[in-house]
Amino acid sequence: MKFKKKLGKAFNHIKKGNYKSGISILESLRDDHSNKVSVRNLLGIAYFKIEDYESAYREFSHAVRLDVDNPELQSNLDATMCALVDGTRKFETTEVANWFEI
Repeated sequence: MKFKKKLGKAFNHIKKGNYKSGISILESLRDDHSNKVSVRNLLGIAYFKIEDYESAYREFSHAVRLDVDNPELQSNLDATMCALVDGTRKFETTEVANWFEI
C-alpha cells in the first residue's frame, strides 16, 4: 500500500477514535519514513489520545526537530510536556492533524 493511502487509513482510524489501529499503521510507516513530519505528528496525537505521554513527547520532539518553524508542532510538544508534568489534558483537537493534506 502506498504511503498516502496508509497515512489516510491511519488518519481515519484516529478520527474515529480507533487509536490503537491508527498507531499500528503509523508505527509501520515511521519505520520506513522516519523523517516525515506528518507521520510523527499524527503518531504523537494518537499516543496523546491514549494518554501515552512519553511516546507522544518522543514523536512530537522528533517532528519539531524536522520542522522547527511549525508553531502547531511546538504547541503539541508544549501541551504534552504539561501533561507529563501535571497530568492534565490541555491538548484537545477535533480536527486531527488538519495542517497537512491526506
